[in-house]
Amino acid sequence: MKRKFISVHKPLGFSRLIFLLVVSLFLLLIPGPGVFAAEKPQKVYEIPMGTLAPAGTPWTIAVGLIAPIIRDYTGGRIKIIPITSGLMGNDIEVLEKIRQDRLEGCGCNAAGLFEVAPELSVLSLPFLFSSFDEVEYVLNHLRPEIDRILESKGFARGAFVDAGFYFFYSRLDPSSLEKIRRQRTGSFWGSFELLTLKAIGIDPIPLNLAEITADIKAEKFDGTLAPASGVLGVQAYSFFRYFVEQPFYYTPCAAIFSRKTFDRIESGLRKDPEEFQRLKADFEHFKRSTSPNDYLRHQGVTDRSIWQMGQEVFTWLQGQELKSPEDLAPLVLNTTRMAEKNWGSLLRAFEEQTQQGFVRRGMKPVRLSDADMKSFQELSRMLQDNLVGKRYPREFLDQILQLKKEFSEKALQEIY
Repeated sequence: MKRKFISVHKPLGFSRLIFLLVVSLFLLLIPGPGVFAAEKPQKVYEIPMGTLAPAGTPWTIAVGLIAPIIRDYTGGRIKIIPITSGLMGNDIEVLEKIRQDRLEGCGCNAAGLFEVAPELSVLSLPFLFSSFDEVEYVLNHLRPEIDRILESKGFARGAFVDAGFYFFYSRLDPSSLEKIRRQRTGSFWGSFELLTLKAIGIDPIPLNLAEITADIKAEKFDGTLAPASGVLGVQAYSFFRYFVEQPFYYTPCAAIFSRKTFDRIESGLRKDPEEFQRLKADFEHFKRSTSPNDYLRHQGVTDRSIWQMGQEVFTWLQGQELKSPEDLAPLVLNTTRMAEKNWGSLLRAFEEQTQQGFVRRGMKPVRLSDADMKSFQELSRMLQDNLVGKRYPREFLDQILQLKKEFSEKALQEIY
């Protein structure tokens, strides 16, 4: 049975976008081209990971390609098993299960990521970023530091991508700072969002994301900050009549794994040299005998970004070797990291198309004045300074601000 990857580069009707978020398009454990080993592996390492993201959406669709590749080039020994749609709880509950060794990884949104590494909350300071191009430039320079921070917390980066920009959505006119402050603003995304809203002069009402549908029907709040996909996911687009065009802040999301997972696999392979030699032979056989095009067609890939992602992974794998058990963890992690660029493109396209879908359905974009934006930005700079030493070190903030400056200077040079 082939798994079909939906192309988000084609125009999508709004009902099609909803379909993406509420229907599982495929099962990751459906057999692919098959295990390439001549005999069954002696030991299978299952790596279950919990995530709130629904199956078949852009946040899980890349895993639907990468997980089978890892399974097949390890001869069926390593199986990454995403448990989607919040079946293992929210991010905080998933992280607790990882601490209890009941799960191995988390597809985290910002709430979970900042719980693991508060230093990374610097990326979601209000009005710090204004475009995905700016974000990409900064993150391309920061990934080694992000890895160091996660490693110090006992985690390894599988992939670090976008949850998107958060916009202010409302059923009431939000066209000025004063109008926004008079509204009842609901906050669903955790302690850092509450802190952010208060810092920029908005008094939020803490609400439970699991109860948002009931809260919408009861009109317990007027507006909220959310990514376009979040509004779509809870089907709140018919409730909100306006959104502010300027993004309030950016949030990342990530696939992270417990370092203990790979330590355990490595230890097992060191104790069984014969099994490692079979793994090594399976990996070499996979590289020699697998046609990337045939493999991707068998997986049902039709999306341009996913296809390119697969081609890049296969090209990269040709240059990799397994010389010792210590090489396996970097190989698996770097396979997932190879997906980041194309995965990010897919996510950003989905966010933009979702926002366009809202406008087509009658949601009205409004723009805050320069004076209002200046007020917000001044309050944001105060928050930046107040959180130094509490959430992140001054050096990390300064590094990001310097990278932002470099990006702006390069952009000006391209114009002139």
